[in-house]
Amino acid sequence: DNKLKPPDKIFPGQRLSINGPSASAISQPTVGSGESKAKGIRVPVKTERSKEGQGHPIAIIPSDQKKAPWMEIALTEAKKWAGKTEDKIDDTINFHKETGASFLKSMSGSSNAWCASFVNWSLIKTGYAKWRNSFRARAVAADANFIQIDKPVYGAIGLIGTHHVCLVYGRDKKSKHMVCLGGNQSDQINFTVFKEPTKFFVPIAYLPFAKKEIESGHELDAYDVKELNHAFGIASIRKVGNTTQ
Repeated sequence: DNKLKPPDKIFPGQRLSINGPSASAISQPTVGSGESKAKGIRVPVKTERSKEGQGHPIAIIPSDQKKAPWMEIALTEAKKWAGKTEDKIDDTINFHKETGASFLKSMSGSSNAWCASFVNWSLIKTGYAKWRNSFRARAVAADANFIQIDKPVYGAIGLIGTHHVCLVYGRDKKSKHMVCLGGNQSDQINFTVFKEPTKFFVPIAYLPFAKKEIESGHELDAYDVKELNHAFGIASIRKVGNTTQ
């Protein structure tokens, strides 16, 4: 129903439609709409009513917004551009300008690296502060609003050397290296496998949640990066530099 690729797997960040395109379709059921399909079996679904008995849901439970909400923004943008390169993205949006670095007129070219601006844009969209000199990757390490953590967690900002930042998504099944979602990765927004970033950061306001993640002992999930890019409709280009793919 959701036209997933591959059809038998789901990945964190994907938005799925169940029993119709919107909540309103569920709150006002018609014949047959109160059922769902599971391997050819139709299973009745109970529709909750409000205290007033008006047939409206008591509450619509959103996806968990505590866990790195900026990832949903970044993932939506990655799917939107589906592997298009920076020269095409630049026709519609310039992440430098969107985050205040309007003196950078373009995202194209080696002197206009936009990985940091993309990460900061994703943070801003969910109400988190950007770091000072938001167009520079290494500037995250010098900003008091961002705290370094010992282990990577989902959504953490990974600093690769001093010239690239990206968002931690998981680990590669084969190499166990880091799978990161980021901009300016072979001129795209995509999932790329990197050797372990030297440092990991989270916004200071997110630190308590990140600590709980680390203390829980939960390890990052493992993925096939090619399958992951395909699942989000990203036509990924062969990676170079510090990547392993």
